[in-house]
Amino acid sequence: MGHRQREILCIDDDPQSLKVRGILLESMGYKVLSEPDAERGLHTFRNHDVDAVLMDYQMPGMSGGEAAVEMKRLRPEIPVLIMSALPWLPDSAPKEAIDGFIQKGEPLDVLSDRIEQAMATIAHLKSTLRERRHGKI
Repeated sequence: MGHRQREILCIDDDPQSLKVRGILLESMGYKVLSEPDAERGLHTFRNHDVDAVLMDYQMPGMSGGEAAVEMKRLRPEIPVLIMSALPWLPDSAPKEAIDGFIQKGEPLDVLSDRIEQAMATIAHLKSTLRERRHGKI
C-alpha cells in the first residue's frame, strides 16, 4: 500500500508570498493547495482532505483567525497554523482555534518543524482519544 503524500492548504492574500511558500513546501515533500483569501480557503478546506492549514492572519475580508475558528468547527483534528508579519498573534486572536504560529521570514527548518510538530500533536491527541474510547486508558 502506497504512502499518501501529505497535503497542506496555504492561504495568503499576497500572491508572491503564496507562490514562494508553495515552492518551499513542495521542496519539503508536501503537496500544496493554494488560495488567495480565507473564503476560498474555506471552500477548499471543505472539499479536500488536507493534513494541515498554513495561513496568513491579516487578510482582506475574513481574517485568518475567523477562518481558523470555522475550520476547527468543521474538522477539529486538522492543525491550523497562522503566519504573520507581526512577531506575535494579536490579543484578539482566537487562540483555541490556532495550533501554531510562525512569523513570516522564519528559516525553512523552523517552518518545517512547526508544521510537523502540529501534525504530530494532533495525531497524538487523536490516538489518546481512540484509546480512551476503547477503554485502554
